[in-house]
Parts: sequence; structure tokens; C-alpha cells
Amino acid sequence: MRNGSSGHGTRPITYGELRLAAYEATGMKVGHNQFAGLATSVKRPGDGFLLSSIIVTVDTGKPGTGFLPFARRQGFDQSVATMQRHVFEHCGSDE
Repeated sequence: MRNGSSGHGTRPITYGELRLAAYEATGMKVGHNQFAGLATSVKRPGDGFLLSSIIVTVDTGKPGTGFLPFARRQGFDQSVATMQRHVFEHCGSDE
């Protein structure tokens, strides 16, 4: 996946990068809403693991404006940075 020059996947990724990776891997064009639905369905409040925290907008490098209200409704009260760190911790490393 194209989410870092080291190839280790240790930074947030944009929807555009996700769409390109999905297309390169499968030949399928996947829309923003499909990724949003998938990412928001992967949540583990007990672990502070919310996949959508690592999907950011290209303009700000942060999750979209609806992310924090969504996260709070799901029971996540950590900072965005903490939730992002937990995603990478739970998904492991490819080193």
C-alpha cells in the first residue's frame, strides 16, 4: 500500500490512497462511502481501536469533521493521535 516511503504503514492514509491501492490490488473502483462504511464498522472500544481514525483528508492530514462526533458516539474518548497509534499497534508491523 502506498502509505509511506518506508512501506511500513506507520502513518495515516487518505481516501485517495486507499482507492488507488484497492484498484491496484483488485482492479475494482471503490468509492469513498464504501471505505467509510468499512472503516467505521471496524471498531473495538475496549482496545481503543477505531480503523477510521487513520483515514485522513489530504488538505488537513486529519480525519474528517464528522470523525470525532462519530468516535464519541461509539464510546471512544481518546485523542485522535491515541486512536491512530492503537490502530497501528493492533494491526502489527510488517517489519
